[in-house]
Amino acid sequence: MYKVIIVDDEEIMREGLINLVDWNSLGFEVIGHFEDGDEAVSFLEKNQVDVVLTDIKMTFISGIDLAKFIYERKLPVKTVFISGYKDFEYARQAVKYNIVQYLLKPISLKEIHQVFEEIRAELDKERDLLKLKNTRIKKYDELLAYAREQFFTDLVLGALQNPSEIQKRFSVLDLDLNLAEYPCCLWNLSIDRFDLYLSKNWDYGMEAFHKAIYNVLCTSKESFLFYIITRHDSKFRILIIASKVYSLDEFMQLVESHIRSAASNARKLLGIEVNSDYVQYFPSLLNLSQSFNIQSAEKTGFKSSVQDDLEDQLKLLMTHIQERNKESAYSLTEQILLQLNPLGLQESSRILTRQLTRIVKQLKMNNISVPEEINEDSIYKAMTELSSKDEIREYVFTLLNCCFQEPNNDVNQSYSITIQNIKEFIKDNYYKDITLDDIADYVFLSPVYISRLFKSKTGENFNDYLIRVRMENAIKFLDDPQYKVYEVGHKIGYQSTKYFYKLFKQFYGCTPTEYRRKVLRKGAADAKQTE
Repeated sequence: MYKVIIVDDEEIMREGLINLVDWNSLGFEVIGHFEDGDEAVSFLEKNQVDVVLTDIKMTFISGIDLAKFIYERKLPVKTVFISGYKDFEYARQAVKYNIVQYLLKPISLKEIHQVFEEIRAELDKERDLLKLKNTRIKKYDELLAYAREQFFTDLVLGALQNPSEIQKRFSVLDLDLNLAEYPCCLWNLSIDRFDLYLSKNWDYGMEAFHKAIYNVLCTSKESFLFYIITRHDSKFRILIIASKVYSLDEFMQLVESHIRSAASNARKLLGIEVNSDYVQYFPSLLNLSQSFNIQSAEKTGFKSSVQDDLEDQLKLLMTHIQERNKESAYSLTEQILLQLNPLGLQESSRILTRQLTRIVKQLKMNNISVPEEINEDSIYKAMTELSSKDEIREYVFTLLNCCFQEPNNDVNQSYSITIQNIKEFIKDNYYKDITLDDIADYVFLSPVYISRLFKSKTGENFNDYLIRVRMENAIKFLDDPQYKVYEVGHKIGYQSTKYFYKLFKQFYGCTPTEYRRKVLRKGAADAKQTE
């Protein structure tokens, strides 16, 4: 219902408009009526109103003054004038203050119905346009957030190294940062007794745990930006960016203070111990883009698994091949080879053979054309015949060139296949504690990219879709009386019955128990009818 107020100094006129017009059938409700404009102004200052139906001539504040007040305050209110006679000056003022209708006394009910039906249609249209606008703004904001995550992931993992390309992509992110002057760091941390904590102390699933970790570790009194770049079980790599100029020493002191505070908060709020394994500082984001991967390959002071780093980079490489981002794919390949530099020839060859065959297989699954002669056997044969790292490098780039030279690649079809594979995975595994990282492993793409692609193509984010699939299956189990309510929660992936109740009520508007009662009542009523 839209809200209307009536303003007229004649009581009989006010009462007639209130009682003789069927406002509900027109889609309106009268939420106030006043004998002068000053009362209406006071009401408008405190209440939301859609339409003001007002007489022009009144004692203290006239209808013209009231319309002027609405116009100057830019209130989202439509004004309809009532007048005892037609006057050019009133008509001129009506135009000036965007009056939508001008009714002459005596007013017929038919005329009022016609005017307010038109106003309701206009309000409906405006509401739909506003809803559409807000939906688009929300979608834009979400996709912008994904684009920012993708940018910083690319920057850290080595897919972005060309300064002009970095600046070009950064320019569309709407971030008040200086790439060349604001310092940053990579905080590598781990959580003590991670598996034990999850099994004994956390009932809300891994995805919710990741969100809790972000909220606790990535909140600071300093004006820092935080991005989780990678996560592998108990290990996290977080990018921290200053939002103003600091000397590197100042920034280091602030970050060290934040890390101590974050570890304390994690202990108090979540009951976990966070170990700060290694922090690597950079004078700027541009400096990070040029230096991080070489230094991380040397593993200066930070004993991270090469396989974890390589896995993240290979998923990102697969992402940029699918997106046809040639420059990023080439930069990333260089960094992957640098990651393998500390390893011997045999170990490098073994890892690359396994991962290259995986990439080629996944590309073909996603309908990305690869020359027929490139397959698991040909890659294995070629890699065993290579005798130096230079030869390996040349062969890897030859394969990469082949992926980009194939002309018959339908990117939209590869998107559809990827979305289909994600949905199939969720359908087959919704009852498990699956996360975005699990899906990334399955389709072998960057988690950030999956989030962005899924949202842009389905209009739904991954977590909302997973909840919907689980809730739809919950209904099926609740319809079967053999399952207790807590068992239904467990069967769709929730160990906490309380958490299951909360999500179910948010989704359906009632608790699982209330839903089951409705089903049982309906079943009993149906049975009685058939007797």
